[in-house]
Formats: sequence, structure tokens, C-alpha cells
Amino acid sequence: MRYFFLLLLFVLVSCVDNKKNTDNSESVDNTPVAKMSDYFDIVSPKSSDKYVIGSEMNIELVTHDSATQIDSVQLVLDNKIISSTHELKFQVFVSPQKVGKNKMVITVFSSDGTSQSKSIDVFFLSDVVPKDIGYELVDTYPHSIHNFTEGLIYYDGKLLEGTGLHGKSSVIESDLKTGNVLRSLSNSSDIFGEGITVINDKIIQLTYKAQVGIVYDKKTFQRIGSFDTSFSSEGWGLTTDGEHLLMSNGTSKIIFLDSIYYSYLREIQVCDNKQPVKYINELELVGDILYANIWQDNRIAQIDIATGKVLGYIDLTPLVPQGYMEGTDRVLNGIAVYPVTGNLLVTGKNWDSIYEIKLLE
Repeated sequence: MRYFFLLLLFVLVSCVDNKKNTDNSESVDNTPVAKMSDYFDIVSPKSSDKYVIGSEMNIELVTHDSATQIDSVQLVLDNKIISSTHELKFQVFVSPQKVGKNKMVITVFSSDGTSQSKSIDVFFLSDVVPKDIGYELVDTYPHSIHNFTEGLIYYDGKLLEGTGLHGKSSVIESDLKTGNVLRSLSNSSDIFGEGITVINDKIIQLTYKAQVGIVYDKKTFQRIGSFDTSFSSEGWGLTTDGEHLLMSNGTSKIIFLDSIYYSYLREIQVCDNKQPVKYINELELVGDILYANIWQDNRIAQIDIATGKVLGYIDLTPLVPQGYMEGTDRVLNGIAVYPVTGNLLVTGKNWDSIYEIKLLE
């Protein structure tokens, strides 16, 4: 019996030792895992720097440990290796696909088999010089001076308009040529309406600061739901590519939303060759080209939606009624495609007219 207990004790000790071996921090074959030390910093570029796409960028790194021998340095942008070198100071030409903030990952490999990676956000401006896009005034249609226009769309043979201001916000369906109101619905007084669009037989309306979107049935013109937009502090313009919603929020960003649950998917930034384009407002997407009002500006930006690059500007100053831009909110806002002619319909907040313009490109 004594031998039996000694044998049992031996088995138990062996099991405990085996468990300890499986819980240690080393690999299964007891080979030590390589430890990475903090042995470099990024001197250049800095996160505040801005570069035009395709321009030369100076890369400069500094090491903290003179005993560490550097084997190579690798730069990754857009998940692609853009440079591999043995130097700590060098130049590289960088051409990301999109403008705006891009994450660059720099990895330093040492001769002892260890490596360290650090990332930095680098801001890229467009390499396209925006064109001055001319236009021809084709026709003029009536527009109510009581409509504080925030969204405009021509759909199913009718004009749909979303208006703003607390206590005055609404969605209006009207006849373009006569201006006659066919149907309308008013928002509650706590809602400041913003951009609208139509997708999946539903009218979607943004709100200014309530961080909620409203869904209406296109056929019945009745409210049927709402959705959360707390991913953005404000809602401004809205359009669709047929599969997603695209919204602006007063910054240089265009935010993509799912068209079923209206949830956040991704975003791009809009830049020309000099700066990010802020205060993007009402939107209209035509193929791969996004047309965007710029708040308190008489220009419409023409944007490549795939890259965020501004391709051109349409200056509508001659159409702005005299005095409207002088200390008032009666600014240019409202873009819609008129399918009958393929031209653009443009208007402003509390303007008395909608203008049909043909672009001259």
C-alpha cells in the first residue's frame, strides 16, 4: 500500500509540472520569444505635415540604442510596401489612392531578428488642379421664398425638397414647372431638417444636431422609422449611389452609410491641391462624380468620389440674387439632376427661383 501512495504522488507531481510547462510565456519548443525594444523614433514626416500626392517626402528616423545594428527599413502605405532600404534618412515619392489622412507604417528590422513598427498619419492633398467649369443657364422655375432649402432631389417626375429651421422643417413634394405643392409633411418643432434622398422607395432625411435620421414611406408620405447618427455630431447633406447613403456633416468628410440599417461604413476626405475642402453641404451624385455645395460659398465642388479629389469648381455667383450673401443665411444650397435633360437644378435657401444649368466641360 505504501508503494501505491508513492506511485500516485509521483504521477500527480508529473502532471503539475506538465501544466506549468504549457502555461509559460515561451514557445512550445522552449525557444525564447524575441523581445522588441523601443529603439527608433520618427523625426520626419510629422503628423501636421501636408503633402501633394506624388511629391517627394523626406523620411528621417533616429535610433536610441547604438548597439542595435539596423538591417533594413520598410514603409507601408495603403497596405502596400512603397519603400525598403537600409538607410535611416532617405527620400520617397508617395502616391496614395485617396487624399486626406493616410496611415503610414514604418518598420525597422534589426540584425538580431527583432523588429519594431510605428505608424503616423500623413495628410495628402490632391495632385489635380481644379478646373473652372462654365455653365449655360437653360431655364428658370418658381421656388417658394419660405423654403429654407437643405436638400433637393428630382425623383419619379417630381421635385422633393427638405427644409430646415426649428418649427419650419418639412419635406415637400412639388411640381417643378409650376411650383405647386403636391404633398408635404412637417417635422416636429424640435427637429431642424437637413439633407434628403430617396432609396428603396423610402425618403431619408437627416437632422442638424439631433443625431437622428428620419425614414418616410415614399408612397404614403408617412414617417415609418428613424435611425441613430451619433457617429457624427451633425448632419448636413445627403445623397445615394443606389447602394449606400452618402452624407456630409459640415467638415471635409463624406460618410458612407449602409442603405438597410443606415449604419456607418466608412468615410473619405475631400481636398483640392491646396487644402481640405470644409463646410461641404448639399450633395448630388452623378455616376462617379459628386457635386457639393460649400456653405457660405457661391461655388459647387465637382469631386471624384473614388479618391476625394476636387476636379473642378462651378462658380454660380451670377445666379445669386443681389444682397443674399451679405450677412444672411440665404445662401446657395440645393443641387438635383433633372433627368429630362441631364442638366443640374440649383437653388438656395429662401430663393424665389430654381435654375436649370447645363455644364460646359
